[in-house]
Amino acid sequence: MNNFIKIEKEYSCVFPDDFKKFLTEWNQDKELIVKNQLWKIADFKINKTTSESKFGLNDHIMHGFPFYRVLCGIDKEVGGIDSFKTSDFFAFGLLNGDYLLINPSDNFSIWSFWHDGSSLKKTYNSFSDFYSKVKIHKKYSGSDELDLSLVGRWVPFECKTLTIKCFSTTVLEADGSYQSISSIGMVSENNWSTKRNGDQYQLILKGKKQDFIYEVIDKTNGSLILKGPEPNQDIVSYKLNE
Repeated sequence: MNNFIKIEKEYSCVFPDDFKKFLTEWNQDKELIVKNQLWKIADFKINKTTSESKFGLNDHIMHGFPFYRVLCGIDKEVGGIDSFKTSDFFAFGLLNGDYLLINPSDNFSIWSFWHDGSSLKKTYNSFSDFYSKVKIHKKYSGSDELDLSLVGRWVPFECKTLTIKCFSTTVLEADGSYQSISSIGMVSENNWSTKRNGDQYQLILKGKKQDFIYEVIDKTNGSLILKGPEPNQDIVSYKLNE
């Protein structure tokens, strides 16, 4: 946490211990899930002597400023800060041009900057409140990934073959876990992922003894059609139960 001394002098404050611990222990094989969105968190440890390609808090230059000062580079475009200045904010998360920030001038509340509209909004009253409501996602290795468009509670409503004797409602979570509840009350839980396999797009449900691999035939807004699990050729349609 000694690395915070310079920044705390710059901001004339002492950041909360839980926030400092979070940043100094973060590493780039993880992402933070905030309201079903995967945010990249700046790596406090990286510097130009180790890697310029990674997302470092000090070395990642945005709009001519170190990442944590990114709002200073877009000062004239930012709305919604009321009595605060852009220099009050400390950025620590990034998602497609949007930023997660902490505001030492407002009791270390958590804010979000949305580039579409260039506005700031307070989203949590404190870092501890924020951290209690988010999840950490460990990135999958190889070609496995999480397609967050599949997150939700999927309820089967049509099957075109008769191999499957009971249907399962499957809940896919943004942290990579799932729960399946069969029509006869059996519950299974583990991790899920998606994968490209040649021309096939697959949904993989991890099992205790084997993986259940489905081919995604079609996915449209609120509906999902799967074939499988291999080697079965059942085609089951699901609807999203909000």
